[in-house]
Amino acid sequence: MLEPSVDELVRQLRHVVQNRDEALHKGKEGRRRAEGYWTWKHAADRALERIEAVRRKPIVRFQEKVDGVVLLNFEASVSFEEARATVESLLRNSYANLKIYLHTNEQFTHLAEFDRDLVVQLVNSASFSSTLATICREALAPYLVIASSPMQFSKHWFPQIRSIAERISSESLVITPSVDLKVAAHCVEYSGNSDDRSFQQFARLLWRNYRGQYEQISALPMACAVLTWSCLKNKGDFLNETEWFESLRGNGTRIFWAKDTFVKVLR
Repeated sequence: MLEPSVDELVRQLRHVVQNRDEALHKGKEGRRRAEGYWTWKHAADRALERIEAVRRKPIVRFQEKVDGVVLLNFEASVSFEEARATVESLLRNSYANLKIYLHTNEQFTHLAEFDRDLVVQLVNSASFSSTLATICREALAPYLVIASSPMQFSKHWFPQIRSIAERISSESLVITPSVDLKVAAHCVEYSGNSDDRSFQQFARLLWRNYRGQYEQISALPMACAVLTWSCLKNKGDFLNETEWFESLRGNGTRIFWAKDTFVKVLR
């Protein structure tokens, strides 16, 4: 508790008595400020602003805690078989507790069968931003995975990328695996057969040759990317993941290529 100084109080009171005009001016200014900013309406407005800010935040106790959230941001042309193959590959090879969302920009009645499977949650929203908002409300995880194409995942791909993320130790970062997409800056051309065994052997050989290696790149990730959860703080009106990635990069988020991890586009 603060103790008032008697000497200072006496000095201030004498100053008021000896400077009546200054005291009168300060009194009027104080009254003007109180009438203009300290009204019940101002107090109510500030309370409502705070309530609205709290209302918009996700309720932590209602969020599902998982190792990672996966957003399959597919076009409507993706078949049910392709989407199912992607989900099965994720569940079989990620070695992590994942919450999977499937989103398209159009009605996808041919994918409605996923509604019968609690492993995948369908999201049909007009914009990419609203999909991210849904994810923030419902889940909480260290990482968000975005896949824009049907994919085949190598064994332990998620732990491998998570290990690189922990080594980089940055609050906000994007990590993209090697992918057999020639237009991607992180492309590694696949030379094996179409069966899963050949694919896994190819991916394991790549891991042995480049174990733990990563490289910072300036290009945007393509097909698949893993983002730290803090990237979701970057809000805006984004139509797709490319716009979001561009915004993240513009705000200083670094992008890395995990050279020891391989995924394959199914189409």
